[in-house]
Amino acid sequence: YPDRVIRSHIGIGGPQFDTFPAEKGRLDIAANDGDDIIELEGYADRLLVFKKKSVYIVNVSQDGQEGIESHLPYIGVNNASQVVKFEKGIAWANPSGCYLYNGEQTINLTENKIYSGGKWEPSGNISWSGGSLSQSWQVDPTHIPAITYLFSKKQLWIAISMNGDSQTNDAWIYDFKVEGWTMGS
Repeated sequence: YPDRVIRSHIGIGGPQFDTFPAEKGRLDIAANDGDDIIELEGYADRLLVFKKKSVYIVNVSQDGQEGIESHLPYIGVNNASQVVKFEKGIAWANPSGCYLYNGEQTINLTENKIYSGGKWEPSGNISWSGGSLSQSWQVDPTHIPAITYLFSKKQLWIAISMNGDSQTNDAWIYDFKVEGWTMGS
């Protein structure tokens, strides 16, 4: 069941781990949409269900009354390495950008900060010393990016590729202190 989330029953005395009642505790997330669940992450009283093409935010605050609260199309992930949970929420990266769910809203961390429409050509009095990868958000959909959080520096690091190719050592770095991006190469 690539579209199904199954939870253990919460009974008297607490959760009954590793017991899955036949019908109770089953939640189908956009069943038969041709898109499999890749990763699950919980934050606050929400469960984020990551599929390849979409992300679903499921309200799990009431036992037995779980339901899809929000559907975020076109910003899914291909691999669990593209999602990280940390004290500020859940962040994920894909070819369209880097996103943060903070328990209340989803924020596009790249919007208006990194050009995402292909190669950026600076004009006018702007000087640019970065390489071609540092000119725009270029996460190739055929590559496997990875994201992690450095607590000591309050930074997200997004490795552009885990494929062992020429981009393996390149990473985007988002600094929460300055709310800005830089390229590490």
